[in-house]
Amino acid sequence: IQVWPLPAIESLNVKINISITGLVNTCLMDQFGRIIKTSEVNIIQGQNEFKFDINGVSPGIYFIKITGQNINYCQRVIIEK
Repeated sequence: IQVWPLPAIESLNVKINISITGLVNTCLMDQFGRIIKTSEVNIIQGQNEFKFDINGVSPGIYFIKITGQNINYCQRVIIEK
């Protein structure tokens, strides 16, 4: 899984290469674990790319968490304006 750009301004790009088809949940959490934004994306087997909108999110350090069947990924991200 790849997440870019870092730091981000308007959206985060997410690239996932997966062996199954299904639903992926993406959430943006603050440093205290509070959920700031969420999104669900249907992905297909193989390589997938999608954007995660961060408009309206205050600048700072956050964590993007991506979960689904056989997926549990978390990465620190920086948001700037």
